[in-house]
This record gives sequence, structure tokens and C-alpha cells, in this order.
Amino acid sequence: MSREPGSVTIAPMQSLRLLFAPLNARRAIVLTLFVLLVFFFREVLPLLVFFVAFQRPLAWTSEQLERRLRVSQPVAVFSVVALSAGILFAAGAFGAGKIYTAVDDARRDLPDKIAEFRNTELYARVHELLSTGSEDLLQKAKDYAEKSMHVLATAGRLAIQACSA
Repeated sequence: MSREPGSVTIAPMQSLRLLFAPLNARRAIVLTLFVLLVFFFREVLPLLVFFVAFQRPLAWTSEQLERRLRVSQPVAVFSVVALSAGILFAAGAFGAGKIYTAVDDARRDLPDKIAEFRNTELYARVHELLSTGSEDLLQKAKDYAEKSMHVLATAGRLAIQACSA
């Protein structure tokens, strides 16, 4: 994506200042609308973050492809997106089953491992030191671990959906 003659490059901090100053009614409405859209669609915010994070490298790659192979911009962009999607799909197809199995096994085995840990000498020493608070501490650790497994499972499902979309 070559720049047009006479175009001006704006530094990131300068463009951020230009976003807010001068704050007229139109700009305030647009910014408010953007914040509201982000709030209402916060469930898909990770998708937006991934898009923004990968846009620059994909654009750079398509620029290089366009320049070196002398192909048109749409062909270069389509080639880079198709190749990237193919790689992501293949990685998801090969790794999704293993990840899902590992998370499922970890979620199933977690209560047993915590019960085993309660029978160790280390737990007995810590229990003796903390006496009244060890059960609460262990319950909080168990809840945190279960929430972590839930987050990993959700991330896995999101990755599988992203690969299949």
C-alpha cells in the first residue's frame, strides 16, 4: 500500500491529540458512540484487539509482497489473508483436540489433586502455621484454579470458533 504523493505522515501521539482537540459537538458524539459500542459489544472485544494487533504485520507483509512480486494490492492482500487464515486453520485443526482434552483432564483431575495435596507434609506444616485460615486459603486457591480452567476453556472455544469462521 504505497503512499500517495503529497500525503502527510502523522506521528501516533500527534494523531491521538488530533482525535480530542478541538472537541466539537460532532466529535464528542462520535467518541461517545464509539465508547457505547465498545461497552455493548465488550464480549467480542478480544476479537477487535486481535484484529488491531495483527493488522500492521499483515499490511506490511502485503506491501512487501506487492512490491517484490509486482502484483496488485488486492491480490497481495488476499494472498496474505488466505495464507494466514490457512495457517491458523491448520494450527487450530491439529491442536484444538489436544488442548480441549488437556483442559478437560485438568478440570476433572483438579479436585483429586487438591485432595492429594491436603495429605502432604507441606500442607500439614502450612496448616499448622495458619491453623484457622488454611481451609479458606485452600478454598480460594481451588476457586481461582477452577476459574482459570474456565478461562482457558473459553479461550479454546474462541480459538476454535475463530478458526472455523
